[in-house]
Amino acid sequence: SGVKFNFAEVYGSPDSLMSPGNTLRELGGLMFLKPSLGLDINSAVPYVSERGVVNGVVPDKKITVEMAMEFERIHYEGTPQDATNGYKEGSPHWTDNRVICVNTTNSSSVIQARAWLPAEIGTVIWRSDKTPCLSVYVPWYVGITTTPVEFRTGTEIPSDASAWWTYSKLMQVVDAHYGTFIGRVRPVFKSIETDLLAAQPFVEHAAYTMYMTDPKIASAFLTNYCGGTALNALGVARQLLTDLTRASATGSWKN
Repeated sequence: SGVKFNFAEVYGSPDSLMSPGNTLRELGGLMFLKPSLGLDINSAVPYVSERGVVNGVVPDKKITVEMAMEFERIHYEGTPQDATNGYKEGSPHWTDNRVICVNTTNSSSVIQARAWLPAEIGTVIWRSDKTPCLSVYVPWYVGITTTPVEFRTGTEIPSDASAWWTYSKLMQVVDAHYGTFIGRVRPVFKSIETDLLAAQPFVEHAAYTMYMTDPKIASAFLTNYCGGTALNALGVARQLLTDLTRASATGSWKN
């Protein structure tokens, strides 16, 4: 037809395109990825309404894995649209403002693809269970052959054997005292992610060396590595869940 393709208009309903629940998240993303646009989140909704849905922008700087993870955790902190006033008024997941990081998220992923490496090593899915701000992004290389049973267990019935339900329960406990508990969770999970990202070049170098000899050896190595890192993070999450549940029950979170 000669009309410029617009992903949102093709795949989104007309009503949802301009609903505040979607435009606010879009604008939060634009402000994060391209601050040079000079958008103010208070005046940005008219900006979208007058000019239509933005089809896409070139970010001000190259998006890193860390930036993508940070993006998934946005609650509009530090802007007038932070309805919690810096978490002083409760959890950002329970406000009228539609945030990017919501409590209804089942999982989120940052997919990193590098064509100069074999696909088994070059493509890694950094995945978090449940709400991004209260979970850990751990790497899953496409060359792995299996995952720990904890990450294959889960139904609508809560189960302590399920990784997903652990992170879901942690979210529920933290949401009750978000302003206090988030400060106990985020630094711990951030430290795990920082260590995993720092180790990534060494892990991939080792995997590539093995791959050049026998791809199956590399696959086994990555399978063990991914499973081990995920289980380590899960163990930390379970301990945090135990500690914060106890603190919530005893009221010690106030101290």
